[in-house]
Amino acid sequence: MGASKRPGHFANQPLVNLRRFGFSGDVYPINPQHSEVEGWACFSSVGDLSAVPDLAVIAVRRELCVKALEECAQIGIPAAIVVASGFAETGDAEDMALQSELLEIVERTGIRVCGPNTLGIADFNTGIVPFASGNLPPHALPGSIALVSQSGGCGFTLVNRAWSLGVGVGHLAVAGNESDVTIPELMSYYLERDDVRVVLCYMEAIRDPAGLRDVAKQARERNKPIFVLKAGTSEAGQRAAAAHTGALAASDVTCDAAFRQWGLGRAHTFDVLLAAGALASRFDAPQDGRFGVYAQGGGMSVVTSDMFTDRGLALPDLESSTSRRLKDLLADTTPGNPFDSGGQFLSSGVELLVEALNTFAEDPNLNFIVYCLMPVAGLRTKVYAEGIVRAAQTSEKPSMVLHYRAGEITKEASRILGEAGLLVFDPPEAAIDALQLWLASAIDTNATNLSDEPVRIDDLRAGKARAIVNEWRRRSFVTVSQGASQSLLDLYAIPHSRQTLVSTIEEAIAVVSDYGTPVAMKVESVDLPHRSDFGGVILDVVGPESAREAFETLAQRTFATNPQARVDGVLIAEMAKAGTELVAGISVDQTLGPAVVVGMGGVMAEIFNDVSIRLPPIDDLLAEEMLRELKGSAVLFGHRGTSGIDIPAVRSLLVRLGEISIDLDRSVNAVDLNPVVVYPPGQGLEVLDVLVEMA
Repeated sequence: MGASKRPGHFANQPLVNLRRFGFSGDVYPINPQHSEVEGWACFSSVGDLSAVPDLAVIAVRRELCVKALEECAQIGIPAAIVVASGFAETGDAEDMALQSELLEIVERTGIRVCGPNTLGIADFNTGIVPFASGNLPPHALPGSIALVSQSGGCGFTLVNRAWSLGVGVGHLAVAGNESDVTIPELMSYYLERDDVRVVLCYMEAIRDPAGLRDVAKQARERNKPIFVLKAGTSEAGQRAAAAHTGALAASDVTCDAAFRQWGLGRAHTFDVLLAAGALASRFDAPQDGRFGVYAQGGGMSVVTSDMFTDRGLALPDLESSTSRRLKDLLADTTPGNPFDSGGQFLSSGVELLVEALNTFAEDPNLNFIVYCLMPVAGLRTKVYAEGIVRAAQTSEKPSMVLHYRAGEITKEASRILGEAGLLVFDPPEAAIDALQLWLASAIDTNATNLSDEPVRIDDLRAGKARAIVNEWRRRSFVTVSQGASQSLLDLYAIPHSRQTLVSTIEEAIAVVSDYGTPVAMKVESVDLPHRSDFGGVILDVVGPESAREAFETLAQRTFATNPQARVDGVLIAEMAKAGTELVAGISVDQTLGPAVVVGMGGVMAEIFNDVSIRLPPIDDLLAEEMLRELKGSAVLFGHRGTSGIDIPAVRSLLVRLGEISIDLDRSVNAVDLNPVVVYPPGQGLEVLDVLVEMA
């Protein structure tokens, strides 16, 4: 609708693309000002059509979109693409209301809508390309990759880049604002298609976390990987995403954890995304990556060794028989992996190189071959390029080429490689990152939280937990300190240090005397969550006089620095015996919801950010996985004769935190247990301090 004759216009380009890419079905341009557009007879209105189309492309001004969608729905068109921008992505109340009007039509009539703020869809495998942009190459390179993009510009950029690398893309869908059809729905549709082997996605906002989790499970069941470039990792990027698609920001660390947990491969650049997709579209990922690298030269052998090793990609030693055979063929080389062929063989022509490369590729310790081609001139170009092509085409093992292109000097080599149909990647560094991502898509064991089993909630306990939080809210708590939080820990049987709240010096002396062990005395105030900052914590208090002095000191410090604070008293807590410190808790992401966090305590958490995150529910398997993921895990599980810590006790703590996060959902922003002191195996743990941040 809104068909235009203006070249390059959003309302003209879908018709041009349908013609260019060979669509053979019926097309009905609609515009009362024209009798024909792009060779098709033009109609004045939707009501004039003699047949009901399968799809409407609504390319009119934003203020006309609601009326146009209503007309399409009334004659029974099942789906529509709404191209115009200026809807909810602006954040303006009027624009958001206009998008709501579109959604009301969807809900009332059942018509499905892609967009608004989209360029639409393209099926390059069949020629169905009603895409509202002229930024596509003139000739398609179909393939088994489906690309779903939130952004139209990023969508056609990825298609252009893929086709320039010789990587086929069969499908492109731009989700735009996802007012109705969501990114997970589009990915799910493509996973079910027989002509798709892998789905790539560019997204800025995660609007449907549950749908994304479900489609990840579907991908694993169908053995079709999904690779995602989730943008908006920086504060500036999040601002740009919000301005572009009205995106809600998900914290990057939580997003990483969710993708890893669900089994979605996350790329961070366009080239890594495309290279991972190209590998998955061409080959089945090996269950164990044993890479053989032909590096062409000595320096490149060193560089590639570092790049593969840094990414945890295995470069196995060659069998001695392979090494002897290579030495017989090329006397001036030292056979190894990476394999440096040297250059003295060049006078013998390409046959000798082909035989050497075949010998290398046949080594039983290797299951994927990577050929590096540096910029070489003259005869060398033909020998090296043709040698690699012939070796790759005769080997049964999957392979790819890393080509350092350098303008005119590599033009001939690029032509030879391109015409041979090999996978050729430039820049090579991105391709090696993609190898790691692609391999992980087959051997990843982290996607342990994809069960269809419903989350079991203890309704009685959940009700009590919500009642506790409602009481905090009634008392206008913004943060909830250790003493008040004790009731929540007790409800979930989370061990914590013995503690008593007192309000007078006499009570303090009596409690300290009763404990008979060193205690910590802490100002208890909902207005002072970080009491250590002003000296509101005194440790190792022993005996009546020490208790009196500590109480008076805490009162003086509090009044001097925070005279308006609401103070409930002084919390006396038994000092814990020595153990290993951890931090644990719950962090609520505005997009992905609650997540359970555990990390090494002390400086390990603060300086090295040694934490692990998972989304609930948490079971024992997932909890132990979190602990093993920490950089300091050797300390926890025992190292060089040390006993380690009580792992079952920590697993139980993380499981219970998962239960709290489900029961309370988003009624709290964070639960911080810091420190958690864990004792040797069989001796349990204690939570020493708690802070709850209310939503």
